[in-house]
Amino acid sequence: KLILKKMKKLLIILSILLTSISNLNAQAYWACLNMQVDPEGQEQVVEAIENLMGSDLFSQAPWSVTLNEVQFNSKIGNLEVTHQLCFLGESSDAFAFWGQGPPPSVEGIMLFNALNKYVDFEQSILGSPLIFDPNNLNSNFAGVWGINVKDPLTYAKEFVKLKNFIDSSDSSGTFELHEAILGAQPGVTHYFVARSENLKSWLDSRNQIVNSKAFQSFFANTREVSETLFNFGVRIVKRYNMD
Repeated sequence: KLILKKMKKLLIILSILLTSISNLNAQAYWACLNMQVDPEGQEQVVEAIENLMGSDLFSQAPWSVTLNEVQFNSKIGNLEVTHQLCFLGESSDAFAFWGQGPPPSVEGIMLFNALNKYVDFEQSILGSPLIFDPNNLNSNFAGVWGINVKDPLTYAKEFVKLKNFIDSSDSSGTFELHEAILGAQPGVTHYFVARSENLKSWLDSRNQIVNSKAFQSFFANTREVSETLFNFGVRIVKRYNMD
């Protein structure tokens, strides 16, 4: 009877997840390059990225790309990071030739030279969006929490409840849950992301959400199965291949 009870509970949780997450794409993946960019070279680096991303060659690339400026915490874990370059692919096919570096075009060589001169790569992370809508990338500001989740099923169940509350409210914010696959800081298994149009709307949404019963319930039901290791803010400054 105990086994049947546990199996019934598991099926109920899985049913909640499958019916509540309309935008779940289990085969989507992303890679983020965490960088420390020399302030003297930021303009040159951005220009080189722009030139490559705007080229005919890159228009064939299988990723949507964002260039993010890290705000409020230059240390992600113990890393000094000023910017992120993130690539979102619809499936593993998008990463079949990952790691080959910029293409041997004029734009690719210019980017390679700018990166070599002004950029220190602190980290390369491979992850997967578990609960995510690509339209969220239209929002400019996000808070990101690196989390160690000890019971993913319980955490996901409570996350869905909180997200459903947010989606049904008049809040302008959106929530996402991502899995860390490779390259994350020690202990990080997931990322909790809260997005909004700008910092003002993000703060207004935060004040509304943290005082809600839904958030208090989420916090109470997940604090024993998760631990926040760090957090930081990011502002999307450039978007490429978003169509």
